[in-house]
Amino acid sequence: TGPGSANAIGGTFAALKTRGDWVDEMLLSPHVSMKMALGENPKQIHGQKNGPATRMSTAALIRSTLERAQEYDADRKREPPVPYEARYSALLPVLHREMPIHVHAHRADDIATALRIAREYKLRCTIVHGTQGHLLARHLRQAEVSVITGPCLLFPDKPELAGQSLETPAKLHRAGVKIAICTDHPEVPIQFLPLCAAMGVRGGLEMEEALCAITRYPAEIAGLEQRVGSLAKGLDADLVVTDRHPLDWLAKVKAVWIDGTQVTE
Repeated sequence: TGPGSANAIGGTFAALKTRGDWVDEMLLSPHVSMKMALGENPKQIHGQKNGPATRMSTAALIRSTLERAQEYDADRKREPPVPYEARYSALLPVLHREMPIHVHAHRADDIATALRIAREYKLRCTIVHGTQGHLLARHLRQAEVSVITGPCLLFPDKPELAGQSLETPAKLHRAGVKIAICTDHPEVPIQFLPLCAAMGVRGGLEMEEALCAITRYPAEIAGLEQRVGSLAKGLDADLVVTDRHPLDWLAKVKAVWIDGTQVTE
């Protein structure tokens, strides 16, 4: 969970479990990724507030902020150190490659911009949505950039979704790009995630690959594969039992375990 895509740089994503009385108990990782956004969302919202009103100015804002964060990183090591700046301090794990950026991008040109920025600043990068990602699959694979595809249940209600296709996850996977599937909750409610994975099967994914795209692969993209995402010795005992294949829309959840404790019957 984390910020949306209204800002060019939105803030840090955290990974939570859905069991606990408050967020401190639910936290799996406080620093999964730094959210950034390209395309229509930041352009439309900030263009009304004297902010970046074009794709070029959004990219320029991201680059200039990264430049200032690099300067801040150098200045804080000098004597006397510069005063603490939260906005730049939050970007230091990104610049040090300790935390990836997750870039909201639909169109191929926005994906290309994200790849260039990641290359220029030597950042770890994941594309979120990647509606036209199949057009740059070779470049994504070469840059070792993953794509979190979706949501596929939304009507293509803005121009940058014109290339929306159920085949995108399969095309990216066949090209050697690591994928995951999302619902972009709450745009599409999270309970429809298995349905979205099943739609990926309709678009050409193998059934087991589609299941991995909502379990193991997202855990790997988030850097949490040593805790969650698979059923293996030494990992957290997070289990869901269904009465038929979990991608079958008619399947019902029979039981759920989190950290080895059954939380539903």
